[in-house]
Amino acid sequence: MGIKSAKSRKRQDAKQAKQQQYNLSNLQLPEPDQEYAKVVKILGDCRFRVCLPNQKEYLGILCRRMFRRVWIQVDNVVLVSLREFQQDKVDIIHRYSDQDVRMLVKHKHIPLHFVHGEESVKEEEQNSIGTLQEMKLFSQNHGQSSSESSLLSQENVVLDVDRI
Repeated sequence: MGIKSAKSRKRQDAKQAKQQQYNLSNLQLPEPDQEYAKVVKILGDCRFRVCLPNQKEYLGILCRRMFRRVWIQVDNVVLVSLREFQQDKVDIIHRYSDQDVRMLVKHKHIPLHFVHGEESVKEEEQNSIGTLQEMKLFSQNHGQSSSESSLLSQENVVLDVDRI
């Protein structure tokens, strides 16, 4: 076997890093004085309006080590550090990718309504209820038993959760 080229080694390292990246153990989880927040508005000068899960808004200030390295947009989920001496300000210390947020929602670290907004969650619930009713009507019309239709409805609910 020959020596691997630098290009193939980099490609292999990138593939391994991508596979390891989405474990819950690799995510930065909050410590006692930290919480998850959602960016509501960009104010400029590394300042953001962020909303915590308790619906309280704070002024979020980007820490200097993230300055010009991490770009934060509206609706991003970030990890903030609460200040003891200034109650209305928090420090943004980490930004989560979309896949990280899905992992946190899946493991119930972040509530679903916090990520998608309450209106979209209600719409998704109504859509899933509508599809469940359609499946029940279909099963009744085509002679399936109630146990089969309940299995179908449970599979539909699981698929809706995985879609998020």
